[in-house]
Amino acid sequence: MESHFAMSSDMRIVDARYIDAGDYVIAQFRAVGIQDGPLLAFPASGKSFSLDVCEVWHFDADGLTDEGHNYSDGLGLLMQLGHLPAPQPRDPGERYSMSDNLATIGAIYEAFGKGDIPTILGHLADDVRWEEWADNTAQKAGVPWLQARHDKAGAGVLPGHG
Repeated sequence: MESHFAMSSDMRIVDARYIDAGDYVIAQFRAVGIQDGPLLAFPASGKSFSLDVCEVWHFDADGLTDEGHNYSDGLGLLMQLGHLPAPQPRDPGERYSMSDNLATIGAIYEAFGKGDIPTILGHLADDVRWEEWADNTAQKAGVPWLQARHDKAGAGVLPGHG
């Protein structure tokens, strides 16, 4: 955390949204500011940044957070600040480019906003794995919407609802 505070004297949290899920709280927000200090090994760039963040917090019986996960685009942040180069245009022989993948994710979220599940499923591989990773404590705790699901049929329904 200290590295993020050191990188920007004017960092702000905007567009914050918090979702109560019992022992879990999901925080969605955007961190914005100017990098006027170092970020780990990267010197101040003087450039502005906008970083979308999602965090998942778990609370123990005493109401204290005992687990937290941060999901954000650190690579994109370093590109915004000029510390890493942006991806180069794809070679004609490449199957997909980063911009193709971004367009696909954009289409998925647009379809999600419309409740268009068939379009979402059309963008998924037949053997898609959803919410599957080692040591998923939410799954161990039985959080139904974070249970591992497999293939398009599993990804298209909320566990216990289909």
